[in-house]
Amino acid sequence: MVDKIATMGPEYRNHFDIIQPQDTKSPFPWTGILFGLTFVMANAYMIGNQSIVQRCLTAKNEWHAKASMIFGSALKMFIPILVLFPGLMAVVVHPGLEDGDQALPMMIKSILPPGLVGLMFAAFFAGLMSSVDSLLNSTATLFTKDIYEPFIKKGADDKHYLKVGQITTLVLLLIGVATSPISSDFPGIYVAIQTFMSYFQGPIFAILLLGIFWKRTTEWGGLSALVIGIGFAIYLNVFKEQFFTIEDPFLYISWWSFLLGFIINVVVSLLTKKHTEEQLKGLVFSSKILVENKKL
Repeated sequence: MVDKIATMGPEYRNHFDIIQPQDTKSPFPWTGILFGLTFVMANAYMIGNQSIVQRCLTAKNEWHAKASMIFGSALKMFIPILVLFPGLMAVVVHPGLEDGDQALPMMIKSILPPGLVGLMFAAFFAGLMSSVDSLLNSTATLFTKDIYEPFIKKGADDKHYLKVGQITTLVLLLIGVATSPISSDFPGIYVAIQTFMSYFQGPIFAILLLGIFWKRTTEWGGLSALVIGIGFAIYLNVFKEQFFTIEDPFLYISWWSFLLGFIINVVVSLLTKKHTEEQLKGLVFSSKILVENKKL
């Protein structure tokens, strides 16, 4: 595989280099991986993703929640290998594929025997449904509990809110189906998803980071960082040719929107009224919490 890919032309010379040069045309230069992925998007996904966090809330206690995250992250380290090798094999077995998203299904079709083909697709759809239902559940929960209940209809019974959540789930599915053709404008589904996530993950991570560790942050600082940060990220993507040399700069966008969101949050928080110690009790990390946990 290595020999065949190496002889396919100069455009394939970096296929086996983990660290890509800063001026690469691919979406994954080492600077983007270090700042955009390592510092922002990876942390934002594991810390600020409701579909991830809601699983921890079902754990027996805090120790089990931490252990589940560590075990999950250990398994997640195998994902690059599972994604990388089928793609590299497809370059040799099915050269000339115009759509990179076709690589995996074409490899399954041409290499695996009939029984394993069915098993592979069953596992694929099981994983897909697991991710989709978690996303739908978390989004419907956020809308119902954080928007509908406090601002639209307070004091209704649980059956009413359950119905609202079900309707929200259906609407989200219809929106997802209607907007799915948008992914065809990108090199692949992965790049499309990461581009959309880069609009939000930078500002959200800045808000979470300050909210967890800095008592002076306020809700107005967080709101300003969210709105301005998302707007800035969209602006960078719309005019990406003027700011970046790579075609899909979602890693850079997440980094710069994080920095702007962080600065906006700090500035606005310092200009607005701070919360009292009583309001922040149990919400902001401090060394006292570590001492109390050790005593327990």
